[in-house]
Amino acid sequence: MMRVLEDSFILDFKSLILKDCDQGNFRTALVKVKEMVLWGQKLSLNAFSILVKVLCASSYSIGTIVSLLEKMPKLTDQLNHETLNLLVQALCISKASTVLDFMLAKNLVPCLDTSILSIYQLCLASKFERVVTLKEITLRKHSSNSIYVYCALMKGFCKLGMVGEAADIFQNMILRGLFLGNETCNVLVLDELPEKGLQVDGVTYDFLVWVFSAKKCHVPRIISLL
Repeated sequence: MMRVLEDSFILDFKSLILKDCDQGNFRTALVKVKEMVLWGQKLSLNAFSILVKVLCASSYSIGTIVSLLEKMPKLTDQLNHETLNLLVQALCISKASTVLDFMLAKNLVPCLDTSILSIYQLCLASKFERVVTLKEITLRKHSSNSIYVYCALMKGFCKLGMVGEAADIFQNMILRGLFLGNETCNVLVLDELPEKGLQVDGVTYDFLVWVFSAKKCHVPRIISLL
């Protein structure tokens, strides 16, 4: 009888946490996670996955997300491909690299959006070995969208001031027959030229699009002509 009474006072934390997630009460949901542990209850993989997803989507504190993952390593190891992709996109590159390594170790190739974002961020962090590894894996998995992978590389190199490397990638794209006029030019024309004090008007921009796509000129040569 006493056992029945005791059980009747134990809250259904899983349902409460899912309700808080659905209503956007993330702080309350995290408090309930701590409380359920004190009551000897375990968070299910489904509830944990949902909580991680909503925290990532809400741009919640990176430290809080990382802390949650570290406190529940067994559940973290069981997160699916979709949730891991969201984690990589939400975390700063120092933490995202760990999740990326975990995914690749399990032969889980990041989705295209995650790969493009990660390649760019890894470039900015000068983690070039990982850039090469992720680039090759992504190109094998998403070969039909390789143009976006190369553009992410070009943008990353341009932000680092490595215009020569960006130009080499552009030349490689040309050799492979990859053309995407505005997408390619946005990387160099809108990011690189203004940093050199060069304002590109509509006519000049259209000209550069034509030059890049039709004439296949080398980027530094174009910049030197302006």
